[in-house]
Amino acid sequence: MNTTVKDFGKTKSGEQAELYVIEDGCGLSAALTDYGATVVSLCFTDKDGLTRDLVRGYDDVSGFEESGSFFGACVGRCANRIKGAEFSIGDKTYKLVKNDGENNLHSGPDYYNKRFWETVEAGKDFVTFRLVSPDLDQGFPGNMEARVTYCTVNNRFEISYEAVSDKDTVINFTNHSFFNLNGHDAGTIFSHVVTLKANEYTESTPDLIPTGKLLPVEGTCFDFTKGRRLGDALENGTIGLYDNNFCLTTGEDGLAGSVFAPESGICMQIYTDLPGMQIYTPPMNQGKGKGAADYVPYGAVCFESQYYPDAVHQPDFAGPVFKAGEVYSTTTVYSFSNK
Repeated sequence: MNTTVKDFGKTKSGEQAELYVIEDGCGLSAALTDYGATVVSLCFTDKDGLTRDLVRGYDDVSGFEESGSFFGACVGRCANRIKGAEFSIGDKTYKLVKNDGENNLHSGPDYYNKRFWETVEAGKDFVTFRLVSPDLDQGFPGNMEARVTYCTVNNRFEISYEAVSDKDTVINFTNHSFFNLNGHDAGTIFSHVVTLKANEYTESTPDLIPTGKLLPVEGTCFDFTKGRRLGDALENGTIGLYDNNFCLTTGEDGLAGSVFAPESGICMQIYTDLPGMQIYTPPMNQGKGKGAADYVPYGAVCFESQYYPDAVHQPDFAGPVFKAGEVYSTTTVYSFSNK
């Protein structure tokens, strides 16, 4: 093991958390903890050569244990929402916890980011965590083994998931990092320019459950096809926040889009092999974070690669039911440059 390992504090129950620092030697570094397989920091150099930490988080494990904000979280067994907190596979219905009104959100409330993951392997530029989820854990069928590998290489932060269950089950992982390319403590993301390869988004009910209909982005505040400031719609109140799933039209290279911060000059391109991307801009103050930073409203944006929300109830949506023994495998990449 050539990676740097640090003491990340203890949980309320006295369990020791570790922090793994990986780097690519080109200016990109990341810190990950075995508590929740969580992204704690992601650092890159700006146009002036200064290093900036681009994701929200906490200084030790206690912050992540107490928070409900999903900073850097590895979300599973099924990310996003499931209508009515239940689903059927074959002739059997599985009941989940209603933790988002009448629906289930991020599989909770015994979230994967509140559990310790086993560190399988670690090196200078990567770390792999493993979690075993037993049959009917959170209500989902099947004994599932999941692994997530974080890697820094050539200014790319790669997140790869692999999971398999011994019963037919739902699998839909995502990472819930909150990005601000000017720095995690640098105010709002209104000036961030987002470009997205998505001509449609999923129409949703007021409680953010897809209706099954795909709507065109053209002529709306959801049109990021040619590049758009996040503040264009947020600053004037056109919408209160973005919390929407976009239907990606990635090419063979998997490029889903990009985000650029003019102040820092940092650009982040996003690659994924999944069909959807949830963009979320938290409209509330999220309290104090790393270095006692004040995490202000609209101070970060999430880009969550995923199968569409509530895909288990929409036959026209891809995934996310996997047969017993079928391997779930997916990779999302955040690639950085500066101008």
